[in-house]
Amino acid sequence: MHIEVKSNGYRLTAFDQDRLDMAIAHVDRLTDTYSVRTLHVHVEKFGHSTECLVKMVLSLSGQRLVAHAQAPVLATAVQLCTDVLAGRISLAKSRTSRNHGERAIRRAKEEAALPDLD
Repeated sequence: MHIEVKSNGYRLTAFDQDRLDMAIAHVDRLTDTYSVRTLHVHVEKFGHSTECLVKMVLSLSGQRLVAHAQAPVLATAVQLCTDVLAGRISLAKSRTSRNHGERAIRRAKEEAALPDLD
């Protein structure tokens, strides 16, 4: 998986980097069946506040899944984004398998309708 992390106004501590690495590893495990995977993580801190904003954009073979969260601690925002992405990944996987099943049924019906020329 190609990963790009950008930080604007926020300096990642060792704890923050560890939590971010764990979240990226989790997303990587969930998407290991896709051939093309790109994850963009953008961390931003607002001026004088303690709030930080995390935005994750996951590109999966033509699909873009986006999650963003705002929290006072980076680890919390990263966990919220990871949970949202996990749900969207499972929906994308079920959508793919559902379409695959529909195609298989349609193909079987088409084959059954063909006259036997033997």
